[in-house]
Amino acid sequence: DEQQTTCTGTGSCHVECDRTAICPDEDEVCVTIWRKKDDNVTFDTVCHNPAHKLYGLMLEDYNSSKCEMKEKKGMG
Repeated sequence: DEQQTTCTGTGSCHVECDRTAICPDEDEVCVTIWRKKDDNVTFDTVCHNPAHKLYGLMLEDYNSSKCEMKEKKGMG
């Protein structure tokens, strides 16, 4: 589900670790991403297989216990 956020969409944002999804495939992980379009910043939580690209990018640190979103350039 896409939701509004107070994250500015630059640098990094700490997120609530209570954002979860029950992923149907054991190879998938729960990923929270932010998207910024003009002044509108939203975040979305999805299940994704980290062996594949997500919006053109490979996931980094998906096993980290730290709940932090980092800005990535060039997302499609």
